[in-house]
Amino acid sequence: MVRYNILFAKIFTYLIFFISVKMISQVGIGTINPNALLDVRGSAIFNEDGLVKDFRIESDTEQNIFLIDGSLNNIGINIAAPASQLYMQNNSAVGANSMAEFQNNGTDGVGLTGRNVSTTNPYNGLEGSTNYSGSTYTVSGLRGFGINSSGTANGVYGSSNSSDGYGVYGSVPTAGTWLGFGGYFTGGLAYANGIYNVSDSRTKKNIVKIDKALEKIIQINGCQYNYDFNQFNPKIANNNQTHYGFIAQNVKKYLPHAVALKNVTFPNDVQKTETDGKLMSVTKKLNVVDYTAIIPVLVEALKEQQKMIKMLELRIDHLEQNHN
Repeated sequence: MVRYNILFAKIFTYLIFFISVKMISQVGIGTINPNALLDVRGSAIFNEDGLVKDFRIESDTEQNIFLIDGSLNNIGINIAAPASQLYMQNNSAVGANSMAEFQNNGTDGVGLTGRNVSTTNPYNGLEGSTNYSGSTYTVSGLRGFGINSSGTANGVYGSSNSSDGYGVYGSVPTAGTWLGFGGYFTGGLAYANGIYNVSDSRTKKNIVKIDKALEKIIQINGCQYNYDFNQFNPKIANNNQTHYGFIAQNVKKYLPHAVALKNVTFPNDVQKTETDGKLMSVTKKLNVVDYTAIIPVLVEALKEQQKMIKMLELRIDHLEQNHN
């Protein structure tokens, strides 16, 4: 009787707890009618006893298309040794496609969120970087845009709940050739509550009063003009707006420190989509004018002019007294 019980237990275990095999080599776990090569009905647990065994899935070309590292508690895609909790690596060109895409087809909700909850965590909630060293494309470590041609959607929006923080922060090294910008905008720049330049005396040295300011200012010519960006990139939209300003070469002759040579980018004017892999552009080294740098020269020129007016008034008074 014991022998029959043991045999029955083996058969029952085989049929119920392990597998059922059809004639076409389909394996079922938790079902006697598998519909695929491996059909699992119910929960599946790996490493239940605290084991550190890995779980790996292969594809035709990738040995580790999906890997769970049992010892490090990390998940890897296309990598044998994932260094993060979720690590994805591209081992071949993907073209204009993304390595990963999060698409929200609903009418609400965020497509992707990165959040650090701890108040003592000094790291960023979401980061992006690029190692591109060319100038043919407009490349960013992190890029955002509103793809609809109507409405008021923002390409990038930044804000801080702290009045002591920054809504958006940008920087480039000012050493070396310094051809770049901490922030670059086309289409205009609007601001509220003022625009400020660091001017604390503790941040400055070699302070020298501006002399002959009036002599310099009267040599600078104000003018009106239209931009001609198409000569640098024919694929950029033509700007027909009329502007007031200065000619950099004219300003540089008399106020050289108000003019700099900078990289100016002219991106192709194309309708951007969420699948854009890269954006063609043309970058040229051009002269740019710091208009705010001319303000202190104007102030000193006004003082010099006022001094001249005062002297002329005194001379007129003297002549009138002598005449009477």
